[in-house]
Amino acid sequence: MPTSTRRARERANTRERIIEAALHVLETEGIAALTIRRIATDVEYSAPVVYQHFANKDALVLELVAHGHRLMLSEFSQAAQEPDTDRRMTRIASQYVRFAGEHPTSSRS
Repeated sequence: MPTSTRRARERANTRERIIEAALHVLETEGIAALTIRRIATDVEYSAPVVYQHFANKDALVLELVAHGHRLMLSEFSQAAQEPDTDRRMTRIASQYVRFAGEHPTSSRS
């Protein structure tokens, strides 16, 4: 396997671990506990490694918001396939309530 492919995969994996750790901190402890240093500690890297993926905390938070929106849109796109308008709206509302219960931080973004 070419080194560049392996490095790209490792970089993507590291980025995903950072996002998952940040989501966990955000959901369990709130935004005040979300710091680059804290996330770096949780993923067992130094803060500069996190900064290689996100310029600052704001960039990380923006990615968390985008991540939450992608999850929610995925849920809604399935419900939107319902041909009957009343049933479609009911499914979308139901999906939102379920999503909000499972992802309270993402549903507030």
